[in-house]
Amino acid sequence: TGFVVEVGQGAPVSRPCACRHLVRSVTLFNQAMLPAKMHSRTLENFEELDRSQSVLRAHLLRYRQAYLPGNRGFLLWGNPGTGKTHLVCALARHFTLERGLSVRFVDFFHLLSEIRAGFSAGRSEEDLIGPLLAPMVLVIDELGKGKATEWEVSMLDQVVSRRYNAGRTILATTNLG
Repeated sequence: TGFVVEVGQGAPVSRPCACRHLVRSVTLFNQAMLPAKMHSRTLENFEELDRSQSVLRAHLLRYRQAYLPGNRGFLLWGNPGTGKTHLVCALARHFTLERGLSVRFVDFFHLLSEIRAGFSAGRSEEDLIGPLLAPMVLVIDELGKGKATEWEVSMLDQVVSRRYNAGRTILATTNLG
């Protein structure tokens, strides 16, 4: 039932069972939509290849520890294959499973494709952008991947400004310099 009944000296008392936390955490993790390849990524199993990655990992461990909903996010920039996606997915995993926070992972190019398809199907802008505003943390991977058309920049600006005004965190990665 999700509750434990404790019988003591007085009347029986019910309290939430620890299983409720587990079910909620797993649900949040699944709703985050992390790529299957990234499900098991953590900051602890990140393999540092050089000093800069070691410094970054230490910084992200402090960020994770101090994170409160609404805190500022960040942009990880670097060459392909340097572990940016691993690191943001590790944070998303921690925030959902350990902290019980809502997170959504989106690949920027896929996000734009979904929005375009939604507009073509007659869906409203609110129906398309609204789900990106709800999670406490939005992870945008490969930010800027695409043609950088005026429309793409406009969609990104709406997501960023509306999340900023709502006090929601964005974590992003990019290869662009």
